[in-house]
Amino acid sequence: MLSPRPIQNSASAATSTTSLRLVAAALVVVGLVLSFGQSAGAQSPEVSIETLTNGVDADAAPGPTVTAGSQVTWTYQVTVNGPSSLFDLIVSDGSGVIPSCDVTGDGVPDGTHIHPGPLDAGQSFTCIATGTAQSAANGTYSNIGYIKAFDFDGRQFDNQDRTHYTPETQFVAAPGVSIESLVNGVDADSSPGPYIAEGSTITWTYIVTNTGNVPLSSVSVTNTAGVSVNCGGQTNLIAGPLSPGASATCTGTTSAATTAAGLQTASGSVRATAVDPSSGAALNQLSAQDAHNYTPVQLPGTLAFTGPADQLPLLGGALLLAGIALLVGGNMVGRRRLT
Repeated sequence: MLSPRPIQNSASAATSTTSLRLVAAALVVVGLVLSFGQSAGAQSPEVSIETLTNGVDADAAPGPTVTAGSQVTWTYQVTVNGPSSLFDLIVSDGSGVIPSCDVTGDGVPDGTHIHPGPLDAGQSFTCIATGTAQSAANGTYSNIGYIKAFDFDGRQFDNQDRTHYTPETQFVAAPGVSIESLVNGVDADSSPGPYIAEGSTITWTYIVTNTGNVPLSSVSVTNTAGVSVNCGGQTNLIAGPLSPGASATCTGTTSAATTAAGLQTASGSVRATAVDPSSGAALNQLSAQDAHNYTPVQLPGTLAFTGPADQLPLLGGALLLAGIALLVGGNMVGRRRLT
């Protein structure tokens, strides 16, 4: 005869299953909190932190402007809000710099990023950290200060605060000026320069360029030939300021020297004052010079040379004719001797 089956209590089984699910859910929640609490941006009202960049509360971008490569100082102000006293208050920074906290309260950082506590509601302390401002090419920089603390029962409280700064390239003044001297449009730095008919008109041209990164004022142009030059309506003076990269031209005329005087060498000079673009204050005095040459020759007006572009064909033609004449004359003399 078969034994009767025990009757299962369905209500008891359901209760047991529900309890297991609740325990499992609780374990999952606790595990998530412990594993990802800080990265998830936990905000515990029991403790707060204020992160400053160079003394500025820069929660939002762009924050203060700093010079790329300069030192940046971050300040972390931690306050216990209660109601419990807190221990082992740990300050850190997401950028990897390690703060140094004033644990003793004498205003001097003590070389540790952990305040042992206990600190009661309303009490606070300050930590600092330093770093080097990144390149301006990377744009606005952001980092986060973190605080982690515990109460007497071992419960953990976390908070955080973001800060920003924007790096810029430091401006360094680099003044510069140059001058190019031309004789009848020819860059005649070396001798003999262009051959020019004695007594004919010569045009001196001086091109002044601001080769630096700051404006130039009081830009004066002179030459050792003693010729006054016109610089856009002013004699020997360029109306300023002359901006970085800009050029100005001055010109003057005179008569070519006699052939007997030989090679003529002179130079054009420029003097200028570099100006601070932000304040307008004078920085320093600049000067530059450039030589120019020409050789006077005795030629008919139709062969008045003014530069390499026209002097070589004319001079070559004259020499060719002279050579032919000498050859013809020499041949005729030779035939007469033979006869």
